Amino acid sequence: MKDLYHPTIIRHSKSPSNFREDPPDDREVVTLEAYNPLCGDEFTLYLYMQGELIEKVQFSGYGCAVSKAMTSLLTERLEGKRILESKVLLSDLRKMLIDNGESPRTLLDEFVPFMEVRNYPERMTCVTLSIDALVDYFEPNKDRL
Repeated sequence: MKDLYHPTIIRHSKSPSNFREDPPDDREVVTLEAYNPLCGDEFTLYLYMQGELIEKVQFSGYGCAVSKAMTSLLTERLEGKRILESKVLLSDLRKMLIDNGESPRTLLDEFVPFMEVRNYPERMTCVTLSIDALVDYFEPNKDRL
């Protein structure tokens, strides 16, 4: 398990980017729920949209180090991206984490520490929790990208 807790994962878990305690007051925010009934991890993601542009992403909730760190990194990477760019990022990320370990378009270096989760299949839902919530929002008619 020591290999699973890379310094990047620990850092983002202890001091997550874009984490907020209270839900936003703004009614223009898209709110997504990410819940894993197997372990109890539960996050709410807040997308501040301007048309096709994701201006800002924040989240609240609780979860294990892996799910919290992944959600933290996702909020950083999605800010300033258009929806199409976000879909590509999410698809590449799932391929990198679940398939053969490489993204077909771009190797996402900051997400490489999460690849260790493949050695712990029971933790895969931790690493994909927020990814899947975003995929479900951006691609409602597809199971996964």
